[in-house]
Amino acid sequence: MPRTLQEQRILDAALRVMAKYSISGTRMHLIAEEAGMAASNLHYHFKTKHDLLLALLAEIQDRFDQERSGLMLQETHSLRERLAVFFEQKKALILEQPRYDKVQFDFWLLGQSDETVKQDFRRSFDHWRGHLVESMLEFYPQMEAEYAKDLSYTLISLMMGASMQYLNGDGVSLDRYFSQCLDMVIGKIEADYGPSLIK
Repeated sequence: MPRTLQEQRILDAALRVMAKYSISGTRMHLIAEEAGMAASNLHYHFKTKHDLLLALLAEIQDRFDQERSGLMLQETHSLRERLAVFFEQKKALILEQPRYDKVQFDFWLLGQSDETVKQDFRRSFDHWRGHLVESMLEFYPQMEAEYAKDLSYTLISLMMGASMQYLNGDGVSLDRYFSQCLDMVIGKIEADYGPSLIK
């Protein structure tokens, strides 16, 4: 759904505030201050904090979905190359825009007590898994759909695990981490299905 310039300004401000204070510590007046507007103007566009949270979650998830759709269009010649592109995108996000993952983890936590947030969050992960499954079946048309779906859960866990450990300051080397992830996943697939189609 297209946003007005004012709404986009508010959502951008909300992202910055939530990355700094977490969802529970975020107040509407803090977002209004960050956006450089009166609280009444903010409430005109988003009546409640919950409305604003849902709009921000949709904004983040749509952004991720569009980026992943773009990855699907990049020319790759094997599943290894395609998955490497997904891992590189995740690495760039962690390094260059960590606030997105910080806020996403916060939304996951909120979803444990807010069913609407949980459903929206789940929908986004369904799309992400869908892109991964589509990639696997593109290069392994003989692969069972259920096998690809199960592996998509693993791939997302690996990517989100990298975010969690890196943002926690655990000292993970993202290059080595994602290289090992790629070797493990491709090794598993090749053990079960042989080499992928080369395009």
